[in-house]
Amino acid sequence: MVPNDCIKANALERIKVALKKSIVVIFLKGDSRSPFDGYQEAAVRILKEQKVRFSEFDVMNDPDVREILKEYSRFTAYPQIFINGKFVGGLNFLQEGAAYGGLTHCVPSTEVMLPMKDKILQLVGKTRIMCFIRGSIEFPRSIDSKTMISLVQGPIYGKLYPKDELSYFDMDSDKEIAPALIEYSHFSTVPMIFVNARLVGSLDIILEMHARGTLAPILQQDCKSPRKVDTFGLKE
Repeated sequence: MVPNDCIKANALERIKVALKKSIVVIFLKGDSRSPFDGYQEAAVRILKEQKVRFSEFDVMNDPDVREILKEYSRFTAYPQIFINGKFVGGLNFLQEGAAYGGLTHCVPSTEVMLPMKDKILQLVGKTRIMCFIRGSIEFPRSIDSKTMISLVQGPIYGKLYPKDELSYFDMDSDKEIAPALIEYSHFSTVPMIFVNARLVGSLDIILEMHARGTLAPILQQDCKSPRKVDTFGLKE
């Protein structure tokens, strides 16, 4: 006879359901149209200014969630930001991210509604070595992608740079990226690799460089050298 929303034991389930609604979820007092105070308003403003896709949960309408979420996240204030179901911080997290290069370094690129030009430029310069593949580094979904990763991470090249200097983008996660990347790079095949934000080439070129012994110097380029992002081929 008692509605489920009124049963305290179900508060954790309601939290889990809310976290599944989108990649980025904000739990706040009030909502994005009528924030409860300046902290909530500032958080919503930053997310909108950074063009982040997000869903929201008004904890003022659910006192049990409001209290239990503090235990769940081990954070007592609101707003609270979750990315991929994991708590990442509150208003300070958003303010610091926006102040130091934007939220694209912590929010998946698929959740940032940037113009395609800006999205491509940020992706190619995300880390020193950036691979565009199908699948992930751990689980590539094509033979070509697996070959590319094995070359870059193999016993010859894998020790030439720290692991945190290598990143990847799954081309299957954003169908709009593929044509924009082709236009940007003038290469029509994936996988392809960028080093210090400069295009090295697609798999056939990487294999040729590997055979000639010229791939290692490229991967060993000084990671502290300033990155120059090529903008050739990308239309305004």
